[in-house]
Amino acid sequence: MAGNSAGILKGWERRRNRVVVAGRDAALVRGVHEIIEAYHLALDKREHAGVAACLAIDAIEHLFGTRWVQGAAKARAMAALVQAGRGE
Repeated sequence: MAGNSAGILKGWERRRNRVVVAGRDAALVRGVHEIIEAYHLALDKREHAGVAACLAIDAIEHLFGTRWVQGAAKARAMAALVQAGRGE
């Protein structure tokens, strides 16, 4: 795990480079794993990588019950910067 994975996996245990989770989190991790496997299969079948990636992201958003709203992530990032500037 690299990058920001420590924050994402806060409270989860790692054993031999595997994340150990339970309950609803385990179901989500299994779901994401299945989506990644489907993405890898699409690449192995020489399907368009951009289309396969888009379908994978759509499936993950569906799994988590979220969707992209144009401008929302940028607004959250800007609000966090403003808050950090205030020392909050």
